[in-house]
Amino acid sequence: MAGSEESVMRKILLVCSFLFLVSVAAAQTTAVTATVTDSDGQTWNNGSWSLAFAPNPAQPTISLYNINGVPLSQSVLIQGGTMNGAGTLSFSSYQNGAITPTGSSWNLTVCPNATAKCMTYNFNTGLQASLNLSSVLSSLVTAPRFLAVAGTYGYNDSEASIQLVPGATYFNVTTACLRVWPGGAGPWGCSSTGAGIYVPIIGGTVTGALNISTMNTIVNAALQTGSDINAKINTAGTGCSWSCTVYVPAGTYNSVTTSTIIPLNSPGTFNLILDPAAIINYTGTGYSIDTVEVGGSPSASHLVIQGGIINGTSSGKGGVHLLPTNGISVHDMNIQGFSTSSGLGGAGIAIEGSILVNIYNNQLLGNYYGMHVWGTKCLTSTPFTCAYNQAGTTSSYTPNGLHAWGNIFGNSILRGAFLDSSLLGDSFQILNDTFIGNDFEATSGTGGIGLEIEGSVGTSVTSNYFEGSAAHDIILSHNAINVRVVGNWFTTSVTVPYNLELVNETGAFVEGNSSGGNTPAVCFLNTSVTGLTFYYSYQQGLYTSSNICLGGGATTPLGLEGFDNNGGFHFPGGLYNGVANIYLDSLPNRMAIEPFNGNGGEIVDNPVTQTLATWTNTGLFTFRTINSINGYQINSVAPTGHYPRGNGTNYVDSSIQAADLPIGTSPVKISNSLTPAAATASSCMEQTFTYTSLVTTQQVSVSPPSSLGVHLWIGWARVSATNTVAIAFCGDATAGTPPSGNYIVVAF
Repeated sequence: MAGSEESVMRKILLVCSFLFLVSVAAAQTTAVTATVTDSDGQTWNNGSWSLAFAPNPAQPTISLYNINGVPLSQSVLIQGGTMNGAGTLSFSSYQNGAITPTGSSWNLTVCPNATAKCMTYNFNTGLQASLNLSSVLSSLVTAPRFLAVAGTYGYNDSEASIQLVPGATYFNVTTACLRVWPGGAGPWGCSSTGAGIYVPIIGGTVTGALNISTMNTIVNAALQTGSDINAKINTAGTGCSWSCTVYVPAGTYNSVTTSTIIPLNSPGTFNLILDPAAIINYTGTGYSIDTVEVGGSPSASHLVIQGGIINGTSSGKGGVHLLPTNGISVHDMNIQGFSTSSGLGGAGIAIEGSILVNIYNNQLLGNYYGMHVWGTKCLTSTPFTCAYNQAGTTSSYTPNGLHAWGNIFGNSILRGAFLDSSLLGDSFQILNDTFIGNDFEATSGTGGIGLEIEGSVGTSVTSNYFEGSAAHDIILSHNAINVRVVGNWFTTSVTVPYNLELVNETGAFVEGNSSGGNTPAVCFLNTSVTGLTFYYSYQQGLYTSSNICLGGGATTPLGLEGFDNNGGFHFPGGLYNGVANIYLDSLPNRMAIEPFNGNGGEIVDNPVTQTLATWTNTGLFTFRTINSINGYQINSVAPTGHYPRGNGTNYVDSSIQAADLPIGTSPVKISNSLTPAAATASSCMEQTFTYTSLVTTQQVSVSPPSSLGVHLWIGWARVSATNTVAIAFCGDATAGTPPSGNYIVVAF
């Protein structure tokens, strides 16, 4: 009996301990409040908000986070709601300072009750019991501005005053009035008298609130049946046989576990539009928006997916997943929080074999991959299942013709964007994709890269902004061919070893890029090519205060192998190397630089000991024009009066020699040390001496090293034979011997 009582007591103690830990975790929360006021002074009354936990990029698995060993509650990690009539929101979040592992934060997204984009703010609660974000949020949000057309809405007339035309209209959420602009000097007016709103319709008018599930083939998803908003989208699409536009109105949609499944291969028949203030908090394990092949093997779809906010977790595969088809546009979406590293990783947008896809004006934040692009294989018969490792009789599809512009790839964990050829195999190359005007920022996980391009042919990377990558900003690998990297800006972190690294690629074209911020740890550009023909062209030259590393740089020389005679590095526009070095590691090929300005830097073979003069590789460099303000050194010295002189193999340091002058050069001054014989008394006699480079057609004059005295004089001098001067020494009866020393001959 005593043993039984002791067992019961242990169980009670365990339960009490658990409840105590849970209560401790619950106590370590921060009460957050904010009143959101925009730049017009308008509070965002009845706007919406969402909160998502942001793990430390170095530890993206959310399930590992805890407070005193108690796992974090999903209901706290992802929240959402509506601001009150005064634009005030409130919620309770965990204190980041109490959470293990450290380094976590929160992403708060606020949306006006207007046709306008939302704003996301990242913050850390530390160990604060309360936190008011009114000031910081109000300093960041801008007032809504939109074209006044049917379906738009806002707080006041100033928000709708863009390109006004007579009949322009919007719904005023403050006065519950459909406002109309009459033209001229205005003013705005309501289209109603009394309490009702009158909407003209063919055949009459309707007074009162309108809840119309379908109008002009636009289906309101919120009014359909389904367990959550994604299920309701599926109901709406099925109801119109996926030949309509489905609209998701503003609002926060919580606990969404269903995936929207959009069938492909029906050209131009379906659009999915999420209101800018529609927030989908997706907690499922798949993709929030997915696609499926129907009706045959992949063909054209011309599908449009736009707008809204999708908040994910580490449980979900991603935000939007596109299978092989032709023609899809995904734009103006905010997709964040898909942080899983398992499988293919969590992707804001996953593109699997789709062709001619337009990805623009999206914010892809805090995902494992901002965008993941790869090739796939699909069965050639029903059910047309696709996977990169699909078994059976299949056809292969590569994601060619991708156009990504104006996107923010922010706070990604492993890659901002990843063209991934390794899954399907490098022989299935990705063709002619384009990245223009994107922001690749803070790809901060271990080994994080802003943009990685594998196995791509003809991809263009133009006018993008890179900042804060953990490893590299751009890397080209897996036999990428003819990739153009042009006009990009790199704000470098001190931890970034290379801004741009070329690995196993052919024909890269790099032009007009700029770097700023901190000097990188090693190099602006590095190559580590193995076993491939390589040609690198920097057409307009390069100006950088950072190192150029061809083979790994000063600290990690990797070597360059497998070059043929047509390979090499070509700088036809010149290379200005301001304060740093160009590091190479025994290249067995050529480098062409025209012109080279080495003002402050140098080209170094072995970064520790050797300079350019120690290289022995024949034909290693081609310098067509060499200009320098400060000049050059040979073997680290440049003594006064010394010159580079060819010795038959190399140019070496030397003082100038008479033998260096062409024979017959005029005028020429030559000094030779002579020891004349005694002069003949009372006579003039010639003595001959060697003076290299003179010929018999030249006239000469001779200056002795000192005075000859009164008894000696030079009667004449002539070039008696090639390289020979005859000097006539004359004297009286006591002539004596002319002095020894340097006799200067001037020939003309």
